[in-house]
Amino acid sequence: MKIKTVKEICTTIAKNNNLTLEKNQKITFGFKELDNLLGNNYLGKENLICLTAKPGFGKSTLALDFILNVAKTSKKEVIYFTSQSNSEQIINKLIQKFSGLILDNNAIQEKEETVLFNTLNELYNLNLTIINFTDKICEIIEEMLEIKREISLIVIDDYNDLISFEQNALIKLKVLSKCFNIPILLCGNLVSKPNITKNLKPNLSDLGKKARYFDIVLFLHRDAYYLDCDDDYNPNSSELIVAKNNIGNTGIVNLFFDYKAISFYEYKIENF
Repeated sequence: MKIKTVKEICTTIAKNNNLTLEKNQKITFGFKELDNLLGNNYLGKENLICLTAKPGFGKSTLALDFILNVAKTSKKEVIYFTSQSNSEQIINKLIQKFSGLILDNNAIQEKEETVLFNTLNELYNLNLTIINFTDKICEIIEEMLEIKREISLIVIDDYNDLISFEQNALIKLKVLSKCFNIPILLCGNLVSKPNITKNLKPNLSDLGKKARYFDIVLFLHRDAYYLDCDDDYNPNSSELIVAKNNIGNTGIVNLFFDYKAISFYEYKIENF
């Protein structure tokens, strides 16, 4: 009698259905329409990616959604550099995303203990490292990559601080991404400019010379931000604009923001 492991049986079933269960299966940001636009294996190669928006539009929240989706599926490490919050604050945000629990100075209720335990267990098993940075970030990344750390994605929030800390930071990151064949996502605030046209949507010219360094540029945009409260427009709706893409298509992905879960989801008709 031949004894088969669960792994062997699952592998056979997957193979019979043209599925792949290998460790190196493709990783994505986890938004189907966005994945279709960005193209084949966009997180499996040396891409420098920009995610930018006006302050308060939710770019850091969306970046955390990307990070979680990658960390859940990748066997390699996700590195998150942030100058905006400390590690504990980020973990508290992730706990709220996963469970809806808001941790403050008050003790949690008894009925919430199991929820918190399960959430912490899930976060504990994520292959995610959070690093608070002030300067020398390019040097830190290079050291990590040179010691052969298995990294699937590097995220930096925000690039406005990074550029002020390090001269030629974008050029250095572009070189590191290419040399080590690793995607790097940079988040940053879009600097406001006088509105000389009626078109409020951002475009590549808003990034100025920085746009040339990026392989992919994503703008998070909310029309509701500019509209009056009585306008017939859902305040939770957002657009993720793929304004530049060297390996796929450009276009717009409609998103819905869930304030309770502090997370973005792809547009579904029942959300509106």
